[in-house]
Amino acid sequence: MHVSIVARPGHCFIQPYRAAAPVGRCYALPAMAHAGGSRLSPPAPSPLDGVAKFMLAHLGHGGSWETVPPEARARVSHYYLPVYAWIQDQLKQHRDAGERGPLIVGISAPQGCGKSTLCEELHAAFEEQGLKAVGVSIDDFYLTHTELQRVSGEHPGNRLLEKRGNALTHDLELGTATLRALSSAAGRDARTRVPRYDKSAHAGRGDRFPEDQWAAVEGPVDLVLFEGWMLGFQATDEEAAAAIDPDLVPINRALRRYKDAWDMYVHSWIVIQVADAGYAAAWRLEAEQKQRRSGKPAMTDAQVADFVSCYMPAYRLYLPSLYKDGPTTARKGHTLVVEIDQSRVPITDLSGLLPDA
Repeated sequence: MHVSIVARPGHCFIQPYRAAAPVGRCYALPAMAHAGGSRLSPPAPSPLDGVAKFMLAHLGHGGSWETVPPEARARVSHYYLPVYAWIQDQLKQHRDAGERGPLIVGISAPQGCGKSTLCEELHAAFEEQGLKAVGVSIDDFYLTHTELQRVSGEHPGNRLLEKRGNALTHDLELGTATLRALSSAAGRDARTRVPRYDKSAHAGRGDRFPEDQWAAVEGPVDLVLFEGWMLGFQATDEEAAAAIDPDLVPINRALRRYKDAWDMYVHSWIVIQVADAGYAAAWRLEAEQKQRRSGKPAMTDAQVADFVSCYMPAYRLYLPSLYKDGPTTARKGHTLVVEIDQSRVPITDLSGLLPDA
């Protein structure tokens, strides 16, 4: 066992485990390189073999284990699968406690860290196992284009509110109504519409899709994966906000409402931690450059820098407390913190989350 669990007020933190070579069992995986050598060997049978194989196939790596790139095997074995197992355990606890509605898992992670891929794999894997899963993003709850213009006009000169992203640019009531509806979608007759946002509208300024284009969800729902870059951020005092950036003051005030509007619906939390928030800038630049190389429309490097600069003050203000104390409604035993490096590879050893074979 290479995992150290440290209880803190409100949450449970899995300390990063760093090693010079891969350690821990290669679980539900068609082989990893052994420490000290490159020889590959088939894994021992495990309860999650089928889930691992499904995830690899869903990522486009079907066929025999010999043909799967080591990086893909490692990502599934040491990241996606342990997180899947942890959520599976949270689901069991949720049901054992007599909860009828779905388990709502909040996933707080910086932009570009791979949370969308993680959520897609988890969503697909739970659905493949016969559960009804729903994915929701805070991006779905952005204000309409007209409302965003109003907010910007009410705060002239505030560069952090010139475009969507920070607190104050979301429709809190719409988010509350959606989460409330999903939290009670336990019956077969439950019907919920989840809003969707068109980020390409108005030359990239964005706008909400018409309601007839929202995602239709039918019950019963077992699991909701609710993700966002600022989910679970804890508002602080105005002096601290102003010290980072005066433009954060109205954003910090607005953030005080998010806990009761959204976070209170979350039963379990996953926090993807990074050593440097600047990784988000590098990841976005990498994504846009990849878009350009493929011939698709993309932001210039200067536009990327301007875009990311609107998020960095919030990262500097709120990430330290998120990593120290957990999200606003975190509970002991129901929060998982996974630290990743700049290559989006976990440096937290998660092998202890996996069930024994």
